[in-house]
Amino acid sequence: MIFASKTWQNALILLFALLSVSASAQQQSSALRFLSTTIDLGHIKEEGGVVSKNVEAINDSDDTLYILEVVATCGCTTANYEKKELQPGDTLSLGVQFDPMNRPGRIDKTLFVTASDCEEPLRLHLVGYVQPRERSVEEIYPFDMGEGLRLKSNFHAFSYLEHGKMVEERIGYANTSDKELRVVLQPRAISGHLQIIVPEVVAPKSTGDIILHYALAEWCDVYGVLEDSFDFVVNEQKAYYPFGCQAVAVDNFDNVDDISAPRADISKKIIKFGDVKRHYAILEQSVELINIGSSPLVLRAVASTSEALSVEHVEVEVAAGDSTTIVVRLDVRRIEDWDNPFVARLMLITNDPIRPMLSIRVNALPE
Repeated sequence: MIFASKTWQNALILLFALLSVSASAQQQSSALRFLSTTIDLGHIKEEGGVVSKNVEAINDSDDTLYILEVVATCGCTTANYEKKELQPGDTLSLGVQFDPMNRPGRIDKTLFVTASDCEEPLRLHLVGYVQPRERSVEEIYPFDMGEGLRLKSNFHAFSYLEHGKMVEERIGYANTSDKELRVVLQPRAISGHLQIIVPEVVAPKSTGDIILHYALAEWCDVYGVLEDSFDFVVNEQKAYYPFGCQAVAVDNFDNVDDISAPRADISKKIIKFGDVKRHYAILEQSVELINIGSSPLVLRAVASTSEALSVEHVEVEVAAGDSTTIVVRLDVRRIEDWDNPFVARLMLITNDPIRPMLSIRVNALPE
């Protein structure tokens, strides 16, 4: 399965990064050493504007290294740094910015820093407390769907959805007008596994919840990324914002014996295609999917965050102690942004109960 929705591509990349990192062994063997892995912002005001703080890192190795990527768990947190090679003993200042607006309460964010000498990212923790301010209805429900209907969010990313189980989330709405609102949903993309409950008529000056309910039958053969998106039509007026959600369908692991279970691993977590030019066609590199467990490993699905990425047909089942080669293809002609580095992720969904999804980051430098 190849997934490349522009609207929520960044959200999906973050979801895959978090799932793969949280399930990994977390062996942080990089020689890039931060003087502190906790960034404490203290007590800050919600209306006080963006807060910045620097954290220093040093190259403790005898080799040159550099930062490949910094990913935050929230769009409210960003990082900047000088993209340069660090010689042995060199220091680097990583600037972290946090926007407290609409984020009252305790700050507990994580930044994943990937250095060139280590595939597993280092973790930096951003902590503190945002003193809340009085908020308007428009701020509580920032997404204007038209005619007075407002939503707290227009997107939700669920994590793993196991067969035979369900996950549920509620998204708040408010009718700020003095009239009844008639709501119709027009599908954009339908997985067939989502139940979304939206009132047909919303009373004036009322609030409530939209209910999102994903469920998979235990016997079904659906795996990988589930995507559902809709257009809201309010009093026959189509909303500017689309609405959607995603989940990752995996096996049911309730009765799996961890001792005899399969264990998935990959030979590398980063694929670098280097400099690529517009006249190139399809470039290929390979990665090994390895079963280090005690029973057959089944590759359930393959997903990508970019239409430029695909894989050659691979073996579906890998015996214990065996491996299979996956050929990763980059179609240069389908790269959309030639002004910035190409960064995408390829996900392998398997029957490994510990790490159902493995993530491979793919980089290229369009010229």
